[in-house]
Amino acid sequence: MMEFNHLKLKILLGLLLANFTAFSQCDTIKMVSGTRIPAKILEVGDKQVSYKNPHDTLGPTHFIPLKMIASFVFKDGCYEPLNQMGYKNCAKDPLYGVIKNEDFTRHIIGMDFFQLLIQRMNASFEYIFKNRKAGLVLHCNLGMRDAEDTSTYLLPENKLLGNNYYKKNYYGVDFKFYPWLHKKITHWMSFGAEIGNAGFTYTRYDTAYPGGSLAVHSYYTLSNPRNVFKNAAYFGYHFNNGFLFRGSKHFILQGVISLGINQLQHDFKLPYMNSKYYLGLKIAVGLSMCYAF
Repeated sequence: MMEFNHLKLKILLGLLLANFTAFSQCDTIKMVSGTRIPAKILEVGDKQVSYKNPHDTLGPTHFIPLKMIASFVFKDGCYEPLNQMGYKNCAKDPLYGVIKNEDFTRHIIGMDFFQLLIQRMNASFEYIFKNRKAGLVLHCNLGMRDAEDTSTYLLPENKLLGNNYYKKNYYGVDFKFYPWLHKKITHWMSFGAEIGNAGFTYTRYDTAYPGGSLAVHSYYTLSNPRNVFKNAAYFGYHFNNGFLFRGSKHFILQGVISLGINQLQHDFKLPYMNSKYYLGLKIAVGLSMCYAF
């Protein structure tokens, strides 16, 4: 029994020694997941690494995206060009590409280019807190169309408002947070709300009772249709998902996709409407040119 245990121990040590020898005689790729891959590395590119199985160098070439690799172990020493790819001493530098404090600008003024295309002016001011993990955004949106022109209510951007409303002006605040470190391209998310005023239009008809009063005749006719314009209150709630592209210390390009709810309210009720409220889906995209200081 004792001899059998010694035999198992020798086999185990032999396997460990063979495994250690295999790793020591070839390169090793350590993945972000912790997996270690013995390899004969052929090339380290900007986006991927090509390698072969060290025990089958005539076999197929394999590829791994560079972003999935945590570190390298080379049998002949570190590969110097890795320093230019965000690796320090062959291990990925977690601060590679992160904007230094002296180059970081936390005040951002922006103008939305997409909003100008639909005759609206959207301006914003953002302050990023010192920890760089969150920020506060104030913004205003001013409509440049005539709210008493029926063609205004038929614009494509008003389709989600039921063709009866037009947002005149509104103001809002967003709480913004950055889940990752600030680099040249930085992802962000935000929650926000806004309040303002809107225009509302509907078609009104004159009512006529021919030949007498309402007490004598139980029927009426509708004539002279005309558009009536009223004011309404606007409230908006949204979740934004976007990015910051820092082209330089002071120039920033910012993109956003916004999903939320439009709420409009007026102080009267029409016969064909169930309430004084309108709730609808809000979908928007934006692209802002920004100055940072």
